[in-house]
Amino acid sequence: MLLGTVLTSLLPAFSDSLRSVIAKITGSAGAKPQNVDEAIRLLEAETRKAQALAALDKAENVSTWVSNVRALQRPAAVLLITIAWIYALASGNAPLAELTTDLESAVVFYLFGERSLLHLRRK
Repeated sequence: MLLGTVLTSLLPAFSDSLRSVIAKITGSAGAKPQNVDEAIRLLEAETRKAQALAALDKAENVSTWVSNVRALQRPAAVLLITIAWIYALASGNAPLAELTTDLESAVVFYLFGERSLLHLRRK
């Protein structure tokens, strides 16, 4: 099961690498802007996307403590899943270890996956 989790976590990087190899063989520029106008429109679209994502986390007309609880939900989930995973591995409970390993792989991808993929794309 662990091998499947590792392979699944590497799938985005593998598919991006495969896409890059195909683009290099075919000489395709892919989705790169071809002129200044397209580059500007792409930057504007990325800015709108970032603003929309930031707006999702904003809660208007909400108490400060409610906003703080919302902000702590993801870090708390990461911490609880990691503690459960370590406990399951240490206790030797195979079914619990399998379940928590799957959850922990989601946590690791949440923490590092997208950033790693973006770092690979830059090179």
